[in-house]
Amino acid sequence: MKIRYIIVFLGCFMQFSAMSFAASGAESEEASVKQEYIYMHMQPLVANLYKGVRREGVVTVHVTLVIEDEEVQSEVERQRMRVQDALLRKFSDLSRLYLRVDQPVDIEFLTQYFQYETDRVLSEKGGVEVLISDVSMQRR
Repeated sequence: MKIRYIIVFLGCFMQFSAMSFAASGAESEEASVKQEYIYMHMQPLVANLYKGVRREGVVTVHVTLVIEDEEVQSEVERQRMRVQDALLRKFSDLSRLYLRVDQPVDIEFLTQYFQYETDRVLSEKGGVEVLISDVSMQRR
């Protein structure tokens, strides 16, 4: 009877130690892979859509900047209004020349376009990624 308890106890101990070893390995892997990003939400970009000289609608784009570290964050905070201005100006030009109410918005193109402008304003510092979280279009 005592041997049975000893075997059960050893089995439980071995299983517990194996589980704790596996958990500690997973935690160390997560700690090495996990990187904290800083998300900076920009003001929504709003532009009119035209057909000829007649206004057809409005398009709104919500942009978020993903920043990799605090050093880059301080630079982006300092240049935030310049980034917002550049994105709004280019978006306005783009909406006048390219976007139409009856056509879907190419979000991949917008992301690349905004990424280029953001890199230009920030002097290609790197560490900033542009995400588009929402695009909405309203017909007039």
